[in-house]
Amino acid sequence: MSSSNGTPGIWQQIEDAISIAGSIGTAVTVIVLVYGLIASVLLWRSRQRRHKFSRVYFPKGRDDFYEYYVDQVSGAKNSVYITSDGFNMKNTQSRRAAKLMNDAQAKAIENGATVYRFQMTSTMHLNWLEEVCEMKRKHGDQYKTFINPKFESIGNFAVIDPGTRKAVTEFMLPDIGGIAQATIARDYGFIHGHQGKADETKMVFDRIFEHPDTVELSEENLEDWRRKLFEYRMNRYRNDEDFHVFDDEILVGIKKYGRAVTYEQVEFERYAN
Repeated sequence: MSSSNGTPGIWQQIEDAISIAGSIGTAVTVIVLVYGLIASVLLWRSRQRRHKFSRVYFPKGRDDFYEYYVDQVSGAKNSVYITSDGFNMKNTQSRRAAKLMNDAQAKAIENGATVYRFQMTSTMHLNWLEEVCEMKRKHGDQYKTFINPKFESIGNFAVIDPGTRKAVTEFMLPDIGGIAQATIARDYGFIHGHQGKADETKMVFDRIFEHPDTVELSEENLEDWRRKLFEYRMNRYRNDEDFHVFDDEILVGIKKYGRAVTYEQVEFERYAN
């Protein structure tokens, strides 16, 4: 139906509008369906990727393990999460290993990463605390070390750059037989690119760091922690014949002053590294 001047009438305009709306509706429906299909495929691929890995590496020996470990840490771009009892800074070989790890962490920080450490204290040499604070002095908020004795049995593991496709999850089983000594690596492995495993590992760290009893180690509380751990070890030494003191400085103090040695009588040196 047309008007007298040849232009379409109102009913024709309505019919045309309905036709156009129908075409648009069909197009929108197609777009929604395609989008949903693409989203489903991407979600499926994402879930599949979370459980895939690009590489697994099992070091050939202890030296190979440490070399590979520091190489992975030094290549971090976002974050490094590590559980560790540290090193004995009075032992030359251990101090050398500490330098390798500290240099690797410094390189990661230079790359823009933040290093998060959970410090296990039951097998830690007390002279290691000063070294941790030295790293804190050098790197500030990009180097954080947390302590919470409630999680001492957590074990040795690490995750590098979690949340990325290049995530690396590390595990280490300690050797057996040492008497109250810092843990020595016996078995170890590195899993590359397994996002699900990396995310789960990071969640363990998050739970520990969020615990109300977890504190960050700093220069302000270093002395308190060292004294607290000294008193704990000496009390066990005096009352438990099966407990062996393993801190070199404390052993020197016991030899000089006997079992009644006090914290003030023990000299904790700063070992240059």
